[in-house]
Amino acid sequence: MFTPELNNELQKPLNEKYVKVREVKGERYSYITSHHAIREANTIFGNGGWSYELNRLDCVATEKNQRGNNVITYLAVVTVSVGGVSRQDTGSGSGIGPMLGACHEGATKEAVSDALKRCLRTFGDRFGLALYDNAREYVVTDAEAKRIDVTEKNKALMAALRSAIKRKDKDDASDKFKQCVKAGIAATGDAMHKLCLLTFPPQIEEVASPPAKTADAEKIDAIAMPIKNCKTVTAIKDSVKKVHDSVKSTEEFKKVVKDAEDKITNERKN
Repeated sequence: MFTPELNNELQKPLNEKYVKVREVKGERYSYITSHHAIREANTIFGNGGWSYELNRLDCVATEKNQRGNNVITYLAVVTVSVGGVSRQDTGSGSGIGPMLGACHEGATKEAVSDALKRCLRTFGDRFGLALYDNAREYVVTDAEAKRIDVTEKNKALMAALRSAIKRKDKDDASDKFKQCVKAGIAATGDAMHKLCLLTFPPQIEEVASPPAKTADAEKIDAIAMPIKNCKTVTAIKDSVKKVHDSVKSTEEFKKVVKDAEDKITNERKN
């Protein structure tokens, strides 16, 4: 059975830097290499978390081309198993050259690799499934892929911090908070601390001290303090919650706080 964390990894898009292109008879084909597919499987499932079995390997054609070279074709059937889930698919491979033994070796390797990749693609876009969509909706740039990874790590750290605070485990909360700051979540460390003050219960101040002041610390303080001391925090929580793991700069953080301040002011007027 797949865990929510594993499903989350499998739902991530394919980073375009791993996509290769080859041209065959004027047609361009996109693909990922077999060693990348295996590396992704080891990363996502764990080195001992998946396996594959070669079910069949048949030589289906032996011929000569116009240059007199051998042309050998193999078909392979492979089954990939992950946590009790098995996927089976076929693959083909060809070997061309004057040496018959080398042709058989190349064709068998290519057929098995092709079948293995076709099995793995059924587990998600990161294994090349995204390349079967002409719109390439689930193929992203390297920068976008890194942003997604950072966001996921941020969410995990924030969840761990929230859990530690809920348990009132000061040592664990302090450690998680330091990890959050070190990871650079949301902007500068100081801005991150402000977001924590706004997002989490007041106990955060008991377990974590703010990091060293940044160059804009006083300006951030001037903006954040009115909100921090506010009695009604519903509006700002609504605003901050939407962006707490996507804020990238101090300026953006200031805008978030300012928008929240305006929202609270409007609430009070009404």
